[in-house]
Amino acid sequence: MSRPDPPGRTSLNSKDLWSSSLSALLATDDRWAPLVARLGPCDLTPQPPETRFGILVRAIVGQQIAAKAASAIHRRLVLHLADDPESAGRFVTDPQRLLDTSEENLRGLGLSRVKQTYLRALAHAQLNGLEVERLHELPDDEIVARLTAVKGIGRWTAEMFLMFALARPDVFPVGDLAIRVGVARFHHIASPPSPADCLRLAQPWTPHRTLASWYLWRWVEDGQGT
Repeated sequence: MSRPDPPGRTSLNSKDLWSSSLSALLATDDRWAPLVARLGPCDLTPQPPETRFGILVRAIVGQQIAAKAASAIHRRLVLHLADDPESAGRFVTDPQRLLDTSEENLRGLGLSRVKQTYLRALAHAQLNGLEVERLHELPDDEIVARLTAVKGIGRWTAEMFLMFALARPDVFPVGDLAIRVGVARFHHIASPPSPADCLRLAQPWTPHRTLASWYLWRWVEDGQGT
């Protein structure tokens, strides 16, 4: 399952957004400093409300397939649903147009029947009161509860939304193997710990675990040792 694409442009400066959290995280353990120096500043920022439905569409498209394939299928979907393909944005924005698209057309774009079911469930939910553009008004747990009530959206996807769409500060997605691998490397553990053990080991990083997650991901992707 692929994580979301890098965030788009917003009016916020990500360095300013995370500066106080970074100082606090660095104070928890000396091992953070060399990682931060190598990997640079966190680039997460809250995404515009009008993109948030599309961010969830992108997350569903990316389930259980490689990132490159997910990006290609998602782009075809965006172009197919756009009023003018030449001026199409980065995300799907119209749930009704998604619902009106035939199964045959969606299959031709590369979407399996299962993913079509999930996308239609999301579109129905959005048209019937989910209001993803207003979820930022709610606490994290309530956002997760509302999103996971939609068929095809699990806790991992909801947590990715909290991090990559809303830039919430204290999300730690222990269902993500890369996070557990990163925790193992950070603490010099031979194999990835269980989700429960990860939460225990990450407790000192609260309430800055989104930042910790971002650096652990980048560290694992970087492929280099400490």
